Amino acid sequence: AYYRGDTSESQTNTSYEPVPQAYHLAERSDSEAYQIGESWDSKAVGETSDMSRNHHTEEDMDWNAAFQRGAGDTLMSNTTTSWTVTEASTQNMTSGPTTSTTVSTMTSTNPHSLFCWALMMPHGYEVSLVRTLLNHGAGIFTCEDWTVFSDGHVELSPGPPVRIVTEDIGSVKCDYGGPWHLALNSKVFIKVWKKVFQGKRYLKAGWTVKVDPDCVFLPNRLRKMMVMSDPDANVYFNNCDQGLHGPIEILARGGMEVFKSGIDECVEHLSHEFDQYGEDVFLRHCLGQLNVSRVDNFHLLSEDRCMWENPVKTGCVSGKVAFHPFKKPDTYFKCLEQARHPDKDRKRVRAIMKK
Repeated sequence: AYYRGDTSESQTNTSYEPVPQAYHLAERSDSEAYQIGESWDSKAVGETSDMSRNHHTEEDMDWNAAFQRGAGDTLMSNTTTSWTVTEASTQNMTSGPTTSTTVSTMTSTNPHSLFCWALMMPHGYEVSLVRTLLNHGAGIFTCEDWTVFSDGHVELSPGPPVRIVTEDIGSVKCDYGGPWHLALNSKVFIKVWKKVFQGKRYLKAGWTVKVDPDCVFLPNRLRKMMVMSDPDANVYFNNCDQGLHGPIEILARGGMEVFKSGIDECVEHLSHEFDQYGEDVFLRHCLGQLNVSRVDNFHLLSEDRCMWENPVKTGCVSGKVAFHPFKKPDTYFKCLEQARHPDKDRKRVRAIMKK
């Protein structure tokens, strides 16, 4: 019941979202080309680590340890571990004396580390999903640093060792409308971005990654792509042929600094769009206005709005970094298993694609 979100007594009662072996991606700007992720070696790095609260590691690799051994550019998955996931069972609701709004493992600046965050609705399926991901150490919870925002301090884990709650950003209510009747949530996400800037934790990471709760995310694939990239470059990554889409949004530390300095200017000049479009349109228009250079990387996101893909129907076997949408823990982890072992599902996918 706890992981299904049935914990009204414990949370604020408030009312109310094939890995490419080598590639060159040119920056879409008027300045020189910016190339990323030229290649990586297929050699496995021998030693792996074991994470608490789950039965696997992200691609069986402790990234920080590997990076310190100088192996950051030779990572390759070598796992045979299987996921056996159901919604996490009920846990003791008694909270200890310590409450944490985050778990950070970063002690120094790592040029290829990730600061990941998500905005979670305080009620509904997202609460159940995020709690299950935390319990199994999946998604953003395998980034070097992470946080979850919501309306109030919603409990994600009662502990031990600490009680983990969301960071409060106030109301997350928004209207629906515009040409596609989508969530008009730009104002909500502007509050979150300002909270991220205020916390300054993004400065210790090379890359800031916003991930929707229902987006299956494999951080180690993203790290591999960023090995040859400059985190201090003034860039963001476009993940879709239709323009940046919101399930996953990635900015370099240099781009974050420019975004921080100019977000109020964007609000002033783009507020007329708030009743037409969602937060991803605001973000890409804002970054364009601020001359944050766009880098097209179509190996980042698989969803039915981009590149004629539909991972819900055909499986999560494209080798991309993220897959969307998967709103239940069982479908989320099924997608993750397919992504980690795509050969098992290739025949089925080919048969579907022929129909």
